[in-house]
Amino acid sequence: MTAERCSPSCKFFRCGQKVMEIRGNEVYCRFAEDACEGPDCKYALCIRNRLLANGSCGLSLKRTKETPDIPLDIPPEEATQGVKVKGKLHQRFKDEALY
Repeated sequence: MTAERCSPSCKFFRCGQKVMEIRGNEVYCRFAEDACEGPDCKYALCIRNRLLANGSCGLSLKRTKETPDIPLDIPPEEATQGVKVKGKLHQRFKDEALY
């Protein structure tokens, strides 16, 4: 599934220079004195932090659930190994292993 292209008419779209204004049905850039380029402008921002590098909107993407690569069954020998510490904590506990 492809994401929708970001547009300056989105309520989360902002201009980093704060020069964007709406004139009728068009979004205008007072900095460039032209129509707003939208996500192609280097000052384009999304207040939800969802503007992707290719100019598409991350809000239009659906999340996929990825399975973790962490094994769920940990042997008891690995779970009860001591923890090595450094510095002042090591001086306090000397050679004892922390569990």
